[in-house]
Amino acid sequence: MRGQYARSLLALAALVALVVATGCDELRSVSEGDLVFAPPLGASYLRYRVEAPTGAWTREFVVSRRSFVELRETAGRQYALGLLGERAWMRVGARRPVEIDGALAADERTEAAWIGMRYGDPARGEHLELETCNAKACTLVYTPHDGHALWVDVDRGTHRPTSFQWIAQDHAIEACEGIEWSDAGAGPVVAAARCSAIVDKVGLDTTRWTLEERRDDPVTPEWARVEAEDVVPLGEPQDAARFAVADPAVRVYVPVDAGGASLQLVLDTGSPVTVLSRRALDGAGVVRSPDPPVHVKPQWLPEDTYDPAIVDRLTIGGIELHGVPVLVPRDDTPFASDEAGLLGMDLLSRYVVDVDGPASAVRIWPRSVFARDAGGAKGPAFVDLPYAGASHGSVVVEGAVDEIGAMPVILDTGAPLNVVVGGPGMHAKHPHHQGDDVMLREDDGAWDYLTEVKGFHLGPFGLPRMPALGHDRRPDLPFLDGDGALVGLGVLRHFRVVVDARASLVHMAPGPSYRVLAQLGLEIDDRDGAATITRVVEGEHDWSKPLREGDLVRAVGGKRVTDRAGALGALAAAHGRVRVDVERRGNGLVRVVEMD
Repeated sequence: MRGQYARSLLALAALVALVVATGCDELRSVSEGDLVFAPPLGASYLRYRVEAPTGAWTREFVVSRRSFVELRETAGRQYALGLLGERAWMRVGARRPVEIDGALAADERTEAAWIGMRYGDPARGEHLELETCNAKACTLVYTPHDGHALWVDVDRGTHRPTSFQWIAQDHAIEACEGIEWSDAGAGPVVAAARCSAIVDKVGLDTTRWTLEERRDDPVTPEWARVEAEDVVPLGEPQDAARFAVADPAVRVYVPVDAGGASLQLVLDTGSPVTVLSRRALDGAGVVRSPDPPVHVKPQWLPEDTYDPAIVDRLTIGGIELHGVPVLVPRDDTPFASDEAGLLGMDLLSRYVVDVDGPASAVRIWPRSVFARDAGGAKGPAFVDLPYAGASHGSVVVEGAVDEIGAMPVILDTGAPLNVVVGGPGMHAKHPHHQGDDVMLREDDGAWDYLTEVKGFHLGPFGLPRMPALGHDRRPDLPFLDGDGALVGLGVLRHFRVVVDARASLVHMAPGPSYRVLAQLGLEIDDRDGAATITRVVEGEHDWSKPLREGDLVRAVGGKRVTDRAGALGALAAAHGRVRVDVERRGNGLVRVVEMD
């Protein structure tokens, strides 16, 4: 108690010093009595009924000066979140509790600040500042350790908070107002409150909290009994998670275990958030969250409202994450197939993401392991491209469309296409003609269009003429409205693309298919068990090309090849005039190409 009292006096002295130092008359009128707050709750059990637009919740809390535990129940499933000293944890049902960090832990610390009245007695690593005062109220800012800042409006007459405000993990502004207090027992607690969040496209999402039961010095219920040794700690993976990719031109799938549910997610550097299909809610460790819904209008999926959920343990190979916030669409139509969602940049940005098209592989590296095992002399000859967009979940590098000019380019591993180009320059050079319509979004009433560009640069890497999609401007979807482009797997498959969000760098290394495309204007794929030429670039070379679309490549330089990797590797390693044996409509032919 003496230590807590001393910290309160120090916080009070700091606030009074701020008042004396400022020149504001209203602040000068603040007395020490204005800055006396109710202490944090002692041992108490609190049960609230929370009524939301999506239904009613029961929220139970066990609060003490040392810990804070919350029990949530929704859809017949219970889970607990808590603070044990400086550690935050989560437990779903009878599953083992796990240590959590990030946004979920920050949310819990903010909740402990206003439910448990912790703002009045900052602990080590926490801060309380006086922001402003007027004749009726003072506004304080409390910042918990690794939590969201909490603004507290305190009535100068009653010394009780009249509202709490904070900015949640999805940037929604949340506030609790109309607060009523219960003075029964050891200290005041919130008896009723109206809490709201401003959610884009949804509007004001409001919940009402009502205290139904309070017990002081309670017997700790079973769900709140967690000791430090019971909690599975956060761990740093010692190696990359590695997965084979069946066709790097179409989809990059990553198998995950989400709370006991085995799912196949699309690795999507174009998505700022991780999305799981509704069937993921069947996982024993996947639970709904009481946070407000999020309205999303993504580039490729239907516009929808997404409900937040939490995964207690998300395993990607040897990487295990705890307390992972995800979004679940209310319309599950886009995930009716084997695809069960998107692995987005909110999770991928914690690691170095290595999409290796030439090797048909994806690796998710801990940063220290990537620097040790894949960088430097051991790694390929990477070209480093600085990128912007990390703050809003996009990977954007510099590029150019040859006949238009330089522009920002989004790298999107979730898009099975070559390139999408938008903006006035694209519309002038390649206008939308009747009959070229194509619909990019499944629920879109507007049409984009098929066209081609004469050449494209991704950083320093030039690519020849290629099919492209022109993007028409839409006021309600400002995606690529300025001169900009999005590059998908049709282009990225020719490179090893390594995204390091923390360093804001993309490391790129061209593969054999890039060399063959850039020099010969050929793309080769595996078709029916044979290396098959699937595209011959038109207009870049003499029309009397020795090789044609549909040719089966049987040998390069006199050595037999049986698949795409073998054919591309042999051609890319060759120099000068190279003999290529092909089969065309059942006939064997010998052709010669020139490699630099």
